[in-house]
Amino acid sequence: MNSPITIPRVLLSLSIAAMVCCGCGGGGTDLGKHGSVSGTVTFDGKPVELGQITFTPVGKEGTVTGAEIKNGKYSVSREAGPLVGQHKVSIHANRKSGAQIPAIMPAPEGTMIDVMEEYIPTKYNFESTLTAEIKAGDNPKVDFDLKAE
Repeated sequence: MNSPITIPRVLLSLSIAAMVCCGCGGGGTDLGKHGSVSGTVTFDGKPVELGQITFTPVGKEGTVTGAEIKNGKYSVSREAGPLVGQHKVSIHANRKSGAQIPAIMPAPEGTMIDVMEEYIPTKYNFESTLTAEIKAGDNPKVDFDLKAE
């Protein structure tokens, strides 16, 4: 059976888990300094099926927070949410490239896996120009409509 799970997808899941844990803070966290944030992410008018969104504080201390994007939607709770203020936003997403490679052990010999590719342009992730202003409380509808070019 072919498996779409590759190392990049595993790393994506691990980095999301690490960001959420780091962004949670301890029992002394002042929720008035954090906001929940949710919204949609589309690429060329279609929902991003599976990806990652991160919020990095601009010009101040704070932790990077983020969430997994599923079927074009994401949500970060207030407890794990970004600090109030301006944030740089980065969005990553992978999809099947159409190519396959042999799986490594312990997969049975002859098993092939899909090669995944990052398809979101670097201007939305590694060289992101996206920003969001986070306010205390709820920040619904922080949406991003990304274009190929």
